[in-house]
Amino acid sequence: MCKFAIIILFFLLPLVNAFAQQYNNWYFGQGAGLTFNTTATLTYPTVVNTNVMQATEGTISTSDTLGNLLYYSNGEKVVNKNHTIMSNGNNLLGNQSAYQNTLSVPQPGNPNLYYLFTTDAFENNFANGYRYNIIDISINNGLGEVVQKNTILNQSCTERLTAAQHSNGTDVWIIINENYSNTFKCYLLTCNGLSTTPVISTAGNVLNLFADMNVGAIKVSPDGKTLCQTHFPQSTTSGNAHYFQLFNFDASTGVINNARQVPLINRFAYGFEFSPNSTYLYLTDPNKPNLIQVNYTLPTPMAITNSQVIIPADFGLYGLQLAPNLSIYGTRVGRYLSVINNPNVQGLNCNYKDTTIFLNFKNAQINLPQNINNAYADPYNGFTYTTIDTCLGTVQFNAYSSLQPTASFTWHFGDGVTSTLKNPQHTYNTPNQLYTVRLIIKAPNNCATVYKSFTIIPQGSIAKPSFTYTNLCATLTTTFINTSATIPNNTNVLWQFGDGNTSTTYTPIHQYTTSGNYLVKLSILNSNPCLTKTDSMLLNYEALTTTLPDSITINEGQQAVLNLTTNANIFKWKPFIKLTDSLIQQPKASPITTTWYYVTATNNAGCVIRDSILIKVNAIKDVYVPSAFSPNNDGKNDVLMPTFSRSLTNVDFTIYNRWGKQVFVGNHTNNYTWNGKLNNTKMPIGTYVWQFISSNSNGKNVYKKGTVVLLY
Repeated sequence: MCKFAIIILFFLLPLVNAFAQQYNNWYFGQGAGLTFNTTATLTYPTVVNTNVMQATEGTISTSDTLGNLLYYSNGEKVVNKNHTIMSNGNNLLGNQSAYQNTLSVPQPGNPNLYYLFTTDAFENNFANGYRYNIIDISINNGLGEVVQKNTILNQSCTERLTAAQHSNGTDVWIIINENYSNTFKCYLLTCNGLSTTPVISTAGNVLNLFADMNVGAIKVSPDGKTLCQTHFPQSTTSGNAHYFQLFNFDASTGVINNARQVPLINRFAYGFEFSPNSTYLYLTDPNKPNLIQVNYTLPTPMAITNSQVIIPADFGLYGLQLAPNLSIYGTRVGRYLSVINNPNVQGLNCNYKDTTIFLNFKNAQINLPQNINNAYADPYNGFTYTTIDTCLGTVQFNAYSSLQPTASFTWHFGDGVTSTLKNPQHTYNTPNQLYTVRLIIKAPNNCATVYKSFTIIPQGSIAKPSFTYTNLCATLTTTFINTSATIPNNTNVLWQFGDGNTSTTYTPIHQYTTSGNYLVKLSILNSNPCLTKTDSMLLNYEALTTTLPDSITINEGQQAVLNLTTNANIFKWKPFIKLTDSLIQQPKASPITTTWYYVTATNNAGCVIRDSILIKVNAIKDVYVPSAFSPNNDGKNDVLMPTFSRSLTNVDFTIYNRWGKQVFVGNHTNNYTWNGKLNNTKMPIGTYVWQFISSNSNGKNVYKKGTVVLLY
């Protein structure tokens, strides 16, 4: 039995993660939008243009457990899934100019109720404080209604607002930061609703040196253990070190303590985001064209500062946000988003890409939709899996839950099969495709229900090899371009060039010594033979030849076959006018004046040869009609067509049988061409009378009459 065992944990393959599907749709900025529902098969999310909301800074977008959009908000209004204002969804007392102006949290145990928290902005002197609203999504046939609105939570506020899961895996902490202070408050949302009695922590520096220290962000790391806080500096040119603060966060008690001030020399941190593996912190300075990466797990602030890696960017960034595919997206004001593709990797190998997502002419602004970070890499409830046998597609699933020992587990493996075991093993009939596995965890002794999902490949990888090439035919030198689609993308390749030579280079350059035909193969390799895939292509490096007459003479209105003889197999003729097909080897041409036709002929190795032919056209001053034709589909004289001068207009070409019955009327729509049929029925062999009536350039009528013999 061919075995290839790999352990794939939820934080190792960000390309195929889909844990927190309630964040699978993002609506932000000036009408911009993304959906991550497609990232099981695409590297990046899909851009959508359905956003009707304008947001200067923060937003939220909420979806259900299957990734279906429910609503989105800029802190001032709520828009439903039909992209209209939700019932009672206007006039919220948040402020779209606040950096973290809004936050959406589903009430544990109630699939219909959602809490929407808001905060005010520096521009409004923080007058409206922190508030909350309650949305019942079941009202209005699933379009929802704001059933409780603008309830005060805490009058003193900053632009900072975030949330984190409780260590029980179901309840949620709402975390706020009071104005001009070092006071944090944590409010717990449970199955019974929101507790308005907070857990109060006093830690870190009192941020009261200047007003815009109340502008910035707070977030909790994906492992639920660390809180980071940034603030806007008074002067970016100050010689004093700017800093951000780190705190310990206790997800069981909501206590925030152990503050550390981490200095940043000649830089400041505005937006930031944690890596999914809770090791690195990425920080933005909008005034500098780079990102800062630090290892925030080091024991001292100075060690953290000294760990910084400057990642070059084209422009300064503002907001950063961890996404459902566990990449991190960055925004600046404009039509593009940037992305950190591998944020768990140290330094420049994190694979930061500038201006990667084009937003279809919509504009991003200062921030992206806010999520609960430790709902992605949930340390409390979820599952891992191990591929036991890639050939058979056998996978071992293992659930973990903080709801034990009373929790029940229901698995949906994505192929129609289910299980109620905690740690089931399942074999897929078709292991070389993607499956979305869903796990539902329920605790019968409380209201908790947890939904987790993950897109997996039972055989461990998907390989679709393909390649293109460019070459220099004179030297038989070819550059092979690897266009393969693979998941994961760190696979090994083997090229076989058909002449006995090979290469393991991703995009090789190869020189052949002699002309000829070569079967080139690209294989995507795996230690398990059942996963190795190969694509091949026959390349013709034989010397190209063409034979084409120098010229052909025809009468005006006639066709000429461009009799090209060649060993090429790809053709392009110019000019296109009056050609039956410009992409075949021997098209027919019917120019109205003498014309040069040029052909570019190419073989499947990309080698090119060019040739030309002159079609000479004798102008006709009168009318010419053949004396006979034979519509037997032998390619010769199959139709009857008059040839006449271009100076003749209003042409009427009519044919009668020997008894005077009209059998054909020709005009410009049918090119005056008779195929020997009447009403799709063949006419008998015999003599027919034709009549030609037209006007010349002087306005005088031209009348001609004659006979033609129909043969078969």
